[in-house]
Amino acid sequence: MADNITIPIPIPVTDDPKHVHNGDRVRWQATSKSDIHFANTPFRQAGGPETIPVPAGGFSNWGVVAGLPNPYPYTVAVGATASDPSIIVDP
Repeated sequence: MADNITIPIPIPVTDDPKHVHNGDRVRWQATSKSDIHFANTPFRQAGGPETIPVPAGGFSNWGVVAGLPNPYPYTVAVGATASDPSIIVDP
């Protein structure tokens, strides 16, 4: 059964990396406007770059996990700071 997963920004250390499965729905929640940057996105089978905007005080759109079982590091840009967490797609 697919899960709905909301990842808060800033990302708690205990939540990195976030393990997901294909079919899970993932979104980010932020108090400040943020951008999620993937060099290789887990939300398309073909991968490739993707930027997901997160509005201030809100949520990003849902993304449905469709990637191969791999880690998918991403950058969270919030103002002048950035962090490098990961989503790991489990088989």
